[in-house]
Amino acid sequence: QRVGLARRVGGVVYPPVYFGAGGGHTHWPHSYMVSADAMVAIVTQLLHGFDHDGYTHAILLSGHYPNRSQYLDAAIAAHRDAGGTIRVLALLENQVEGIAGDHAAHYETSAMLYLDPSTVDMAQLERPPRDDFGPPDQVINYMGDEYAGHPCYGLLGIDPRPHASAAVGRAASERLIDYLAAWLDAA
Repeated sequence: QRVGLARRVGGVVYPPVYFGAGGGHTHWPHSYMVSADAMVAIVTQLLHGFDHDGYTHAILLSGHYPNRSQYLDAAIAAHRDAGGTIRVLALLENQVEGIAGDHAAHYETSAMLYLDPSTVDMAQLERPPRDDFGPPDQVINYMGDEYAGHPCYGLLGIDPRPHASAAVGRAASERLIDYLAAWLDAA
């Protein structure tokens, strides 16, 4: 998605920052959160750097939903309070009409099937084989302990097994790129 937007309208794609703050994930194995204060400082410094280098726009697209409220908005405010002039959009993809968000379920699995299919192993969701697929619009929170052992344990959203596809991922990616391009054009 990031590269697709840059290819379409130009720009620079900054490497992802792979840290999250908040969201209650600390009880999950191998999930480490960074304090919101640390992330506000990092993002504020990045925005100062972008401003200093002459960029006029920055899009902060978060893949971890709590990041927006935990630190992105605060970093933008801190940057502006310090005299920053760059125009910044902080966004979660599910804030764009027609794009549903989830946690490793239908939407995110579809996005990865389109963007980087080699990273998706749908067979992992089939062990053991199950026939308990929910309806295509049924959002289920599979993060509870009652789902331990279920193939979808840890997911939040529509069951990706029968519903995820590269076509869904492509449509959502194109919609997001259209939205971001329109935001850039509105300057």
